[in-house]
Amino acid sequence: MKVNVNYKYPEDYHPKYVNGAYGGVTARDEIIINFFLERFELPEQETHDVNLGKTIKVQKREGIEKTVVRDISSGVILKYDVAKEIHRWFGELIKSIEQKTKNDE
Repeated sequence: MKVNVNYKYPEDYHPKYVNGAYGGVTARDEIIINFFLERFELPEQETHDVNLGKTIKVQKREGIEKTVVRDISSGVILKYDVAKEIHRWFGELIKSIEQKTKNDE
């Protein structure tokens, strides 16, 4: 028996770039992963001298010299068997990339 699977996307579908994830195992023994983009916090305000063409003041957030922000873009909760299948799939993708990189050298 053959089954066709059609993928439907909402009009506002737009993949997000992430560079990290945080999560763990839930009380129901499911895996939760929250994907985030880690970046430095933007200043609250900048002052530019248009006559000199340079920045003369950068106002950072109150009392904080440098802050890292983690913007959470999405999260997923997976059952064990689904997590195992995704793990297997990621393994195949990683092997494919490693093989391609090895061949390119």
